[in-house]
Amino acid sequence: MFPEGLERVMAGVAAQTAIAMDKARLIGQEQRASRAKDAIYGWAHILRSGRITGEKRRTRSTPSVRNANVQIQLIDDMLDVSR
Repeated sequence: MFPEGLERVMAGVAAQTAIAMDKARLIGQEQRASRAKDAIYGWAHILRSGRITGEKRRTRSTPSVRNANVQIQLIDDMLDVSR
C-alpha cells in the first residue's frame, strides 16, 4: 500500500505517461501519412510528365493507389483518436 498522497502522484504520472504514449503514436502516424503524401505527389508528377506511357503507366500507378489508401486510413485513424 502506498500513502494516499503518493497514490495520487503515481496516478498523475500514469496519466501523463498514457498521454505521452498516445502522442508518440500519433506523431508516428503523422510521419507515415507525410511519407505517403510525398510518394503520391512524386508518382503523380512522373505520370503527369508523360515520361511513362501505356502498360508501364498502369502498373507503375499501383503504388500511388496503395499509398493513397494508406494515407486515407491514417487520416481516418487520427480523426478517430482526436474524437
